[in-house]
Amino acid sequence: MTSGSVTLNGLDDKQLVVVLEAKIRNEGKLFFNPQHIQQLPANPARPGGTMLNNNVIVSWQNEEGFKAGIEMQAQLAGHKIVATEVA
Repeated sequence: MTSGSVTLNGLDDKQLVVVLEAKIRNEGKLFFNPQHIQQLPANPARPGGTMLNNNVIVSWQNEEGFKAGIEMQAQLAGHKIVATEVA
């Protein structure tokens, strides 16, 4: 059984949407609890600016979830890959 998790920090709102979409597409394979998110200002010296999301924890409990997690991370990094096999 392939299980694991990844903690993502410094995500902007667009990147957080990528995580949410991946979770929705992979319901039952990829797990994400938004209650763990901590929001911080990207630039504390500029009130009202962009907020970043820390402690975004994504987990999986099987190979399908692992593949979905790899694809999500690649999308966040700006790459288009599709995980097809887990060795």
